[in-house]
This record gives sequence, C-alpha cells and structure tokens, in this order.
Amino acid sequence: MPDYYKMLGVQRSATTAEVKKAYHTLALKFHPDHNVGNPRVEHQFQMIAEAYEVLQDTAERQFYDRFGLKKERLERVTRPTPGKRFEGLVGNVVDEMLGSGKRKAKSGKDHRFRLSISLEEALLGANRTISYRHVSRCEPCEGTGTLDPDSGQEPCHVCDGGGEVKLAQSGLLPFKRICEFCEGRGRVILRPCATCHGEGITEREREYEFPIPRGVTSGKRLRIQGAGAPGVFGGRPGDMYVEVTVEPHPFFQREGQDLHIDFPLDIRSACMGAKKLAPTLSGGVTVHVPPHSKNGDVLRIRGEGVPGVGEVARGDLLLHVRIELPVLDDAQLEVLTRGWEDLPTGSQPQCESFSSLVDERIKQSQAEGEKSS
Repeated sequence: MPDYYKMLGVQRSATTAEVKKAYHTLALKFHPDHNVGNPRVEHQFQMIAEAYEVLQDTAERQFYDRFGLKKERLERVTRPTPGKRFEGLVGNVVDEMLGSGKRKAKSGKDHRFRLSISLEEALLGANRTISYRHVSRCEPCEGTGTLDPDSGQEPCHVCDGGGEVKLAQSGLLPFKRICEFCEGRGRVILRPCATCHGEGITEREREYEFPIPRGVTSGKRLRIQGAGAPGVFGGRPGDMYVEVTVEPHPFFQREGQDLHIDFPLDIRSACMGAKKLAPTLSGGVTVHVPPHSKNGDVLRIRGEGVPGVGEVARGDLLLHVRIELPVLDDAQLEVLTRGWEDLPTGSQPQCESFSSLVDERIKQSQAEGEKSS
C-alpha cells in the first residue's frame, strides 16, 4: 500500500490546505497533458490523485491513519468469497500492506532458438548468425531514460531516491518494498528520451554470431552465456539456448561418429577386385575393392566419419556393397553369360547350397506322399 503522505510530500500532521497545495503542485508537474511521450506519467498521476482523494477526506484519512490501508482496498481484500479460508484473508491484507517486497537483482530472460545445420557443418564446425528482436540499453540516452541527466530527471520524492520505501517497524527489522512511484529506479524522468520514452531500453533487430562445435549431434542444446535479455536492478543478463538439428544428408547416414553409405559395384569389379573412388564429407578417397566381394559386404575407411563434440579423432566411413546387374538385351546377355553353365562346382556356394536344400525338400515331400498312399 503506498504511503500517501510521502506520495504528496507532506507531513502526517499536514492540514487539509497543505495537502491540497501539495497535490496541485504535483498534479501540474505530472499531468499527462504536460508530459507527452512519457508513458509512466499517467500511472504516477493516478497515484497522486488517489493519495489526495484519501487525505482530503477526513473520514478516509482517519481510516488510513489507523489501518494503513484505503478503506475500499481493505474491504475488497477481506470480502468473503466461497472457499476462502481465514489464512487467505490474512495473507491478502499482508500482501496489500507490504506490497511487492524488497528490490532484488533479477536475471534477464533467456532466448531460445532452433537451428538446422548440414552434416558437413556438423563435421567441420561452423560460425552461424541468428537474427532476432533483442532488448538492450538505449544508446542515445545510455540507458538513463533522458538525454539530459542533469535537468531531465530528479530523485524520486516518495523514496528519496532509494528505490524503496519503509512500510512498518517490527522490533529492529524494518519492512521495505519497492517504491511504486518510480518502480524502484530511485529517479523520476521529467523529460524522457524520444527513442526509449524514458524506459532506458529499446527493442531492436540484433545479429549474433556464435560457433557450432565440431561433431555436434541433433538435439544438442548450445548455451551462449550473457546473450539473453538484460537483467533488472543489476541482475546478470540471460543466456541464449540454441537447439541444433542436423539435416538429413542425400546419401550419408550417421550413426554416432560413423557414417554409412551404399556403395554400388559392377559385377566385374566385385569378382576381380578394383580400385574405386568413394565419396567422403570432405571430398573423395580411393578404395581397394577385394576380389570375390559379395552383396552386403562392408568396406571400412577409418577416420572418415565425424568427430565427437570437442574431440579431434573421427569415426569411420562404412561402404555397404550393392552389386548392380547390368541392363542388357538378350544378345548382350548371351555373350556375357556364355560359359557360365560350365562353371566348376563350388564357384557359387550359396546357389548350390540353396539348390541342394530345395532338392532335399522335394524328395522328402514325395516320400511322405508315397507313405500316405
């Protein structure tokens, strides 16, 4: 609850005439029509008017002097409602009297973003820039709220420039709360800065560049300390959190620190062996394909995967062999397969094993049929 005497700058023993004179002086000073462009003035003017409304009325003033509350406010917070307990009524009265408490430093809000990067950026690391609306100190007035620090502001007359007002005394411990008139700043802006309108802060577009570490994975949350909104009453600025998503690659699949890729091979290279060029994230590498390679074989190239976060060592690149049959017409197929029927036994072990299994199953089925007949 505001101290109405402090609000008007008069003693508790002030006469009605003194109260009226103080009100007229402050009302003229803080009237919204005389302070165009100052968004705080309207609220300050209303607080001054409320103080005068109470102190100029004898009955209201006596009630306020006795209970420390405006009669209307006390009736509002103590009005019984269904389900309201006695403790809640007491708490409401205490909150109304003590207000929002002592001024404390408060950290600024955190900024949170999502960012998609390529697999190459996850491998090599990169610097990325995020654009966003950021609240920061007003540059023209350097955060003071006025372009004329000497005459454009003055100490708050309610809290004497301290930003806090003493409410009551309990033993040796005084109760204090934030001054509502100056909102804890200790200053009253008389001629506000045209850019920030006396707030001392502005919202503007900001670009922030930060590093993406090597080896980052999808879902990793990066924290950039101090890149959030500014703190209040000397509090530290907030942080920026960036959640990273690594975009799917056209042909590489990532599993941990290893990369996987389908590796097409022609029949001749698979049978005879060959040197082939395989793609990597950083270019290409020559692969020695061993003779008698089969479909599904895996060729491992060490050190061509991705590193762990903050690590130098990289995983491996795994090439999954996919043997491709040529697309030929009948005459070309005849030439290609000429002599295949004379291949020696054991040259095609999987086909031979499968044929033997089929023959055995047929004979077994025939034998069972003869018995049943």
